[in-house]
Amino acid sequence: MHPGEPPEAGVDPVGDVYWVPDRWWGFRGTRTEDHPGACIAAVADIAMIKGTSQRPPYTFRQRYLRIEPDDHNGLRATTHFNLVPRRFSRFRLESLHQDSERWAGRLAPGDLRRLQLAIHRLFGAAS
Repeated sequence: MHPGEPPEAGVDPVGDVYWVPDRWWGFRGTRTEDHPGACIAAVADIAMIKGTSQRPPYTFRQRYLRIEPDDHNGLRATTHFNLVPRRFSRFRLESLHQDSERWAGRLAPGDLRRLQLAIHRLFGAAS
């Protein structure tokens, strides 16, 4: 499911979902080449969170939030997003954004807000 072309460069990327190469997350998958990443903040650097279709271990379930696929976010399956943000450079985000195959879609406003609130509850940081 692909909701269309990415928005023009310069549009606020918060809420965008991309297929991020596994090596950018810091590992090489044996069965995958990329995992979904949602942009949750964009100030000087970009804050992204990694998603996986695997259910998180029971012990760590409070560090994940489940998002269902819809017509806009481009997710292929129920995705559990790890609430620990990773810092990405604007250059990396722009390279993802310029590749229409990497842009998956955009989170629904309610899903984005649920992610931001869950991160705030977990870390107490403003989002």
